[in-house]
Amino acid sequence: MKQETIDFANDKVTVFFILNVAVVGYCQGVGLVRRATLIVSLRGFALLISAFMLLPAWWPGQGIWLAMPSSEMLTTFFAFACFLHRSRALGTRCVGCL
Repeated sequence: MKQETIDFANDKVTVFFILNVAVVGYCQGVGLVRRATLIVSLRGFALLISAFMLLPAWWPGQGIWLAMPSSEMLTTFFAFACFLHRSRALGTRCVGCL
């Protein structure tokens, strides 16, 4: 294990964690319960378990430290992709106008 990998994982997971919690809170607040549940399920189960299984196989020693930030990052990208899709479907131009 390299210390740089551990430091990278600790720094990045915090940013994406905060974004994911904010997005889930927003979805729950405006009544998008299915979307909030999907994001939480991806974050806590599907992507996290997949990352814990795949990344250590690809990068022995460092992959386990990258599992959490990578699952948080992929969840954040998925959540914002959903917001962009929804805003286009509604005909709005900004994500905050949902």
